[in-house]
Parts: sequence; C-alpha cells; structure tokens
Amino acid sequence: HARLGDQYLDAKNYPEAAAQYRRALELDPNYEAAAGKLEQAQEGLSEAKEQRDEAVTRDVERAIRQAQGLAQARKFQEAYAALK
Repeated sequence: HARLGDQYLDAKNYPEAAAQYRRALELDPNYEAAAGKLEQAQEGLSEAKEQRDEAVTRDVERAIRQAQGLAQARKFQEAYAALK
C-alpha cells in the first residue's frame, strides 16, 4: 500500500495517496514512513483545496465586476446572466 501511495503522491493524486497510506498504517500502525507520507498527502490536499478556493473566489469576483459594468450600462438582463 505504501508503494502505491508513493506513486499517487508523485502524481499529486493526494486523496488516493492518503487512502493508501492509511491502509498501510492499518496493517502496521508503527510504519513511520507511511505516517510521514500520509502527512504529506494531507498537506497536498489542503494546498489543493486552498488553490481551488482561490480560483473560485477570482471567478466570482470577475463575474461581479462584469455584472456591475453591465448594470451601469443598463444591460440588466446581461448583468443578471453574468451572475448565474
């Protein structure tokens, strides 16, 4: 499981890597290398979530700015559509 976790970690597939390291730790709770790699996978998950959140925030802010510009131009239907 740890080797498969390593492959997933290298591919930045953090959910699968974490799952494999957890399985390895279920088999051997004292497997320190797997515990360390699980921590790395969890950090990767956290960073990926932050990046997704930042991208969503940028997209929402861009849509709001676009809608505001359209509303100022009295293009209300287009402004409403920009927010969907």
